[in-house]
Amino acid sequence: MPGEAIVHFKAGGAAGQLVTRATGGDADATGRLDAFLTSLSSELALPVKRKRIGSGGDVVLALDLPELASRLLTHVRADPRVTRAMFLEDGSEVGVELKAGSAEAREVERRPPGKPSRVLSELAESLARAFGFPVTGRVSEKRQLVLAVDARALTLRLVERLRAHPDVEYAETNRVLRKLGTDTGPAREPQRSLAALILLPRGPGSLGRVLCKPPMPRSISTLPTWASRPSAYLRTSSGLFSSRRSPLARSQVSARSSRFR
Repeated sequence: MPGEAIVHFKAGGAAGQLVTRATGGDADATGRLDAFLTSLSSELALPVKRKRIGSGGDVVLALDLPELASRLLTHVRADPRVTRAMFLEDGSEVGVELKAGSAEAREVERRPPGKPSRVLSELAESLARAFGFPVTGRVSEKRQLVLAVDARALTLRLVERLRAHPDVEYAETNRVLRKLGTDTGPAREPQRSLAALILLPRGPGSLGRVLCKPPMPRSISTLPTWASRPSAYLRTSSGLFSSRRSPLARSQVSARSSRFR
C-alpha cells in the first residue's frame, strides 16, 4: 500500500521493548513509542506516524502525507513560475496556476488530460528538487496542473532508510494482495465475492496467513488458479517470490490450507 511500511525493531533495543509493552496494552509505552517515532522521523528526514501495531511486534508506519502535501504547497507558492497554488478538495493534491504565456502554461492549455508531457515532467522534477521529495504532475479535466507527492516512490525511500537504521531488524513495504471475482465455471458451484487475502508474515522468509471470506472454500484447491499457486504465499525480506520449484514450499502451503477443511 503506497505510503505504508512494516518495520520490526530489534528485540534488545529500546524501541523493540516499547513495542512489546505497547502490544500488551501499556498506554505509557504506547505514548513513548509515538515520541520515539517522532524522533525517528527527524532521523529519517521523512515524517512518519504509527498506524497500528500488528502481531509478532510488527509496526505499521504511515508517511504523514498531509504534512508532506502542506510542505509541497509552500514550495510551489514560492516558485517564480507559479501565480497561484491551492489545495484541491481531498487535501492531498495541489492545483497550480502558471504564469500566462510561459512554456509550462501553454503546455497545460494544449495537453489533453491524462497524457504524458516532457515539459510538465521536467517542471515536476524541478519542483521536486527544490521540495526534496518526489512529485507527480498531471493535467486535470479543468486544464489545471495538479501536483502531488509521489507516495509510491517515497515509500521505497522510507523502507531503504529504515533498513539502514541500527534499531531496525527488518522493514518492508506494506503489501496486501487481493483478488475479487466470480467463478461460474461448470466444474464449480458459482461463487460470489470470493476474496483471498494474503496477510503479511511475521518476519522474512516466514509464511503468511491466508484468509477467505464467503463462500469459505473447503481446501486451497477450490481457490481460483491465481490463488492456488504456492508462490503466492511465500515472502522474503525482498518481497514476494516464486517458489514453484520447491516441493517443501508446496507442502507448507498445503499444511496451512488444512484450516479450510
